[in-house]
Amino acid sequence: MFASVCGPGADAAPTGWLGPPPIWYGHGAVHTCYSIDVGPRIHDMALADIVDIILKINAGAYSFEAANPRHEHEYHVFEQVRLPEGKILIPGVISHTTNLVEHPELIAERIARFAKLVGRENVIAGADCGFAASAVRFNDTHPSVAWLKFAALAEGPGSRHSGSGADKRRGHDRAFPPRWS
Repeated sequence: MFASVCGPGADAAPTGWLGPPPIWYGHGAVHTCYSIDVGPRIHDMALADIVDIILKINAGAYSFEAANPRHEHEYHVFEQVRLPEGKILIPGVISHTTNLVEHPELIAERIARFAKLVGRENVIAGADCGFAASAVRFNDTHPSVAWLKFAALAEGPGSRHSGSGADKRRGHDRAFPPRWS
């Protein structure tokens, strides 16, 4: 169903996204959201079933959920699917579906999974989605928790699992957005 509805649309991207392969900083990113439902989400689409359609969109980067429990295993998709030259992945490495704050070493492991498969220069860590499950309801993640998640995201690259060579100091001496291996 997704392919029949969205597949043709991938070829008819906005004119700003047509033409030669873009470089990330001058072009948009596409975010794939699986659902705004806070239910059990047992019927989410598999990334393997839609990745070919997503990669047809001539965007500079592709953002998608990779930290929530229904999708964390899907980094394996990139063992079989080659990321097009000049494209960037922005996997979610912190989840909007829980108020638990991810440990920086877990974040580093999540980053490293993708970097190992598509190259460290092609990965920017992100959040699964916004920190609200619906635009018409209350925020499911309290803002104070969201900021703690972002702090853990900033610390993750300096952990021993990231392989980034980044140090653990906080402040303006860090490059942002950093890329990891």
